[in-house]
Amino acid sequence: MHESNCDGCGSLLEADPGEARRAVEDLLESTRTENTALGRVCPLCGHATSAPVSHRKSVQFGLLAGLLLIAGFLVVAYFTSRETDRQQAVHEALLRLNRSPEVAHYLGTPLTVRGDITGQVREDETGWREARLVIPLRGERSVGVARVIGGRQAGPWEFTTLEVLVAPARKRIDLVSGRIVDYDSEGYVNTHTQAAIAAEFTRTDVPPATRGAGFPCIVTAAGAGEAPRLDTCEPRLPVAALGQGPVDEFLVDLRYGKFILRQTDLSIRDGELDVPLTRTYTSDFWMHRSHSHAFGLHSTHDFDVAPVGTRNPYTYLQIILPDGDFLQFPRVSRGSGYADAVYQHTETSSPFYGALIRWTGEGWATELRDGSKIHFPESYNAMNMAQGAPDELVDARGRTIRLLRDRQRNLQMIETPNRRHLTLAVDGQGRVTRAEDQDHRWVEYRYGPGGVLTDVGYADGRARRYAYDGPLLMTVRDEARRVLVDNSYLRGKLARQIYANGDSWNIRYDVDVNGSYATRAVVETAGGVTHEIRTEDVVPRWIRSSGQDRE
Repeated sequence: MHESNCDGCGSLLEADPGEARRAVEDLLESTRTENTALGRVCPLCGHATSAPVSHRKSVQFGLLAGLLLIAGFLVVAYFTSRETDRQQAVHEALLRLNRSPEVAHYLGTPLTVRGDITGQVREDETGWREARLVIPLRGERSVGVARVIGGRQAGPWEFTTLEVLVAPARKRIDLVSGRIVDYDSEGYVNTHTQAAIAAEFTRTDVPPATRGAGFPCIVTAAGAGEAPRLDTCEPRLPVAALGQGPVDEFLVDLRYGKFILRQTDLSIRDGELDVPLTRTYTSDFWMHRSHSHAFGLHSTHDFDVAPVGTRNPYTYLQIILPDGDFLQFPRVSRGSGYADAVYQHTETSSPFYGALIRWTGEGWATELRDGSKIHFPESYNAMNMAQGAPDELVDARGRTIRLLRDRQRNLQMIETPNRRHLTLAVDGQGRVTRAEDQDHRWVEYRYGPGGVLTDVGYADGRARRYAYDGPLLMTVRDEARRVLVDNSYLRGKLARQIYANGDSWNIRYDVDVNGSYATRAVVETAGGVTHEIRTEDVVPRWIRSSGQDRE
């Protein structure tokens, strides 16, 4: 029973049950109508009464207002906290920059901020805060841009990246390593800049691998005079190649009939960690838009692997490997953009089985199941492998390999956790001309017509000479001009090899209807023994299902 008071005499009036029900109905309609008053006339004075007062409605509005006030307070507090963290990170970075004699030499001090600071501070569930900032600077001599990455929990900020790019002097001052390197102020410019969005996964479990990591091959130890052998070869995988030791070998990938050369030119030893600079050539490098890489046509190294994939919608990524092979990463998150994209590899039982790639706001973070990590930068406009290649590797034991690159993203230095390093010099086409470690061991590289690598010379007198027919590597010789391998091709596929020990092997292929891969390879060894090898089952599913014409 609802009650109301007469506005004239103040008499207490009772509402009948039917009128009370109508009052409730009108109250429920209050969000859609301007007026829910139940007008009545007082039987004593004839004055119009006030509408019944709903105490429940008043409580609801009060609770709603209180919740909005609390939410607003929390939002303001959150962003105020983030802004305070951001200001403190900028302040501490500027203090360090102003104390740097290298920065003072190129920019002059004191330094001031000359424009808008970009970037933000994020906090995870543990309370750890990470800052990623870009700070435009002005000194009394010149201007520059500081790139800052750091973290903190309760104490001061700890910077993992603190560097200044000085465009007029074409220098990059790295305060973490204490080194200064050249860079191109007209270098690569990012296109993807959207912050990462929390992803909603479409996959609840990891399906089993459908094939192994290896592929059927012919392998020969270069320069050792050993006989070739049929084997199963493994691809050179980023992170996984660390600690594998030096290699010097010739391979034939029987899936495609392509010749592969792998040679470790230098290695960095840092305690138990071995970081090799291994050069790889392949006769068939069709997966990337550019066929010229760090060592010229069809030739690169383990640190210039790169992601490619579909765009708008973003449905899969592929990590292109040094020999032109790849790892397939289908999308496993909802949506079609890049900001909420997560990809996963499950096709092979390689160390990358179950690995995830996700957008971070600045690039693509790859994490393997053993804890290894790779950070690929944003690479929407990448014109070559180097421009999409990683700037950091972390192995399963948490040891970080820094890959310092110039503004065109050509690799300039490889640095281990204890500051052991190897430097690379490149020409105007981004090709390595010299590699040298801190112990002054060096390797020099020369290139011929068509951009192919023709000569490699070592500090200890060793050498390699390469002869080509177009992009196809025909012969490899050592410093004594001894032939280590002599190749013959038929329609682009390797058909015959003659080795340093005098053996000669022949290969025939049954290919698919598009000529993309071999379904079967027939290998005839020096003794006339024939081996039939089924290869179709180890060809990546994407190639088999796409029917893509690789020519």
